[in-house]
Amino acid sequence: MSIEHLKTGDLAPKPSEPRSEAEIMAGWKGDWDKPVVSICCIAFNHEKYIEDALNGFLNQKTNFPFEILIHDDASNDLTPRIIRDYERRYPNIVKAIYQVENQFSKGKRPNPEFNFPRAAGDFVALCEGDDFWIDTNKLNKQVRNIASFPECDMCFHETLSVDSKDRKVIRRMVGDLGAGKSIFQAEDVLQKGISFISTSSLLVRTEFLMREEIIGFLRDYGSAFFIKFLSSTSGGAVYVSDMPMSVYRVLSDASYTLKARSDSEYALCSILDINNNFDKANQLTDYKYSSLFKKLKNKGVSNLILSGRLSSRQNDRLFEGSIVYLNFFNRTLFNLRCFVRFFPSKLRRALFVLMYR
Repeated sequence: MSIEHLKTGDLAPKPSEPRSEAEIMAGWKGDWDKPVVSICCIAFNHEKYIEDALNGFLNQKTNFPFEILIHDDASNDLTPRIIRDYERRYPNIVKAIYQVENQFSKGKRPNPEFNFPRAAGDFVALCEGDDFWIDTNKLNKQVRNIASFPECDMCFHETLSVDSKDRKVIRRMVGDLGAGKSIFQAEDVLQKGISFISTSSLLVRTEFLMREEIIGFLRDYGSAFFIKFLSSTSGGAVYVSDMPMSVYRVLSDASYTLKARSDSEYALCSILDINNNFDKANQLTDYKYSSLFKKLKNKGVSNLILSGRLSSRQNDRLFEGSIVYLNFFNRTLFNLRCFVRFFPSKLRRALFVLMYR
């Protein structure tokens, strides 16, 4: 079945074995030492997935040079060994950093700290080590499309969301939201929410990422969401209205979402930290998007309360850390917080959808 016809329950394809380095580079024009795209990949304990990611990168058919910048954050499984094997086979393309101590746990964010500063390409393409690309012309399409919009700093496309255990399609991210629309503004990105654009679909101008105020923000506060938002604040984000070109694995091992679901304390600290970062991004953009950031923060709080995972003490801490911006809905939820965990799951979902549809 062709990619554009995949639907829920279908098996997503995997990248095939890549060509040799010589075959890949034979089609390149221009100076090999001046890549057009720098593919930035961060990996941590991704031994089950990293080959798919690397194969998807190396399968790209371009007439321009590209490089693969991969950062392994002190994985304690076979991830470094797998990356080293690819680095040995593709020494002119794969350029890896191997940490001996985990940098993320020290507050350092691997892409803005280690990958972006060494990117030699005009553009940075993003994909984490547990996701992968399924269209061999992805980079060609994105570079060609963004070239038509010099005022835009970012380009994205549709992505398949799949079950990490069996690769069966859960949904198509973006989907028909982009039908007939080629440019999404920063307001669109905020209104659609954190999961609207998949990180594996991003192509961003390197010059934008390396602006002093942007790289500084990303080092201090940035997740991939802030790359999506900030890079759409000037001319908007270009949507390549074609078909899914990458795959996002849901609940893969070592993922943020999996840890947040299994560790309520981690989920609580994460939402408070994310909402603080929203405030910093709002400040960076001169408070132009205050109402949208407030809605995003309330949405995250509602989701966590209605999950029923927090203890009474954790709910109290969430209330204390969020009281400044809580809307009426969330204030009501907090008044009922001792009983929320006993709400039927269907009622929780209905309340959330009612408030944020």
